[in-house]
Amino acid sequence: MKKRIPMVLLSCMLLWSAGYTQTVGFICMYNGDAPSGAADITTVLETEIFEQCFDHGIITTSVEHIVGKPSLYTDTASVIKLFDSSVDYVVAVYCEYGQGKESRENSQKQGLEWKKLRWKILDFSLKTVLSEDDIDPAGLGDAELKQKARSAGAHIGAAVLKKI
Repeated sequence: MKKRIPMVLLSCMLLWSAGYTQTVGFICMYNGDAPSGAADITTVLETEIFEQCFDHGIITTSVEHIVGKPSLYTDTASVIKLFDSSVDYVVAVYCEYGQGKESRENSQKQGLEWKKLRWKILDFSLKTVLSEDDIDPAGLGDAELKQKARSAGAHIGAAVLKKI
């Protein structure tokens, strides 16, 4: 009988802690005049953030990428309305891409240049911004855009995990 009581308490504690898990919704946006390839880089970024949160036991969901203007990103109420079900937090990411410059070293054209990256964490129920930051993609170090996106996603994911 004495051995059963600790097991029952342990079971209750596990059920209680598993009873509530944080939920995060993701929305990634990029400028409408972006060159081809912008959707692929944005997907890599989103996947990195999504997987990092999911791997830490957070229930994650996302809406399809939105091609639009920065004004949608800045309108917190509009971003939150994109989620038809209640989540605890929303992570909004806005990427701005431009036409790449010609590389003088090897005379190949880069079709895509990542100019800006903005992100924020929103409290869904309070409809307020909890945290917001800009990342300079040029400062991410890697020349390859997909690796830059992974690095940025890891940075944002870590910040999300720390904040919530």
